[in-house]
Amino acid sequence: CNMEQADFSHADLTSATFKDCNLKDTIFEHCILEKTDFKTAYNLAIDPNKNKMNGAKFSKDNALGLLLKYQLKIA
Repeated sequence: CNMEQADFSHADLTSATFKDCNLKDTIFEHCILEKTDFKTAYNLAIDPNKNKMNGAKFSKDNALGLLLKYQLKIA
């Protein structure tokens, strides 16, 4: 699915599944993302400090989208 530039601010997405979703430029701020499944989503950038994320699921590859705000260089 394509969810580019979607705005999920303040959404309760508990236990939602983003299966094969393109989340480029999607906004997740002040959301409840507990037990949300992002394992097959891609192009995600989520700030864990601005969302409740206990039990959220990520693949090793897309988990890097949780660190983008820090502008780290990961090789």
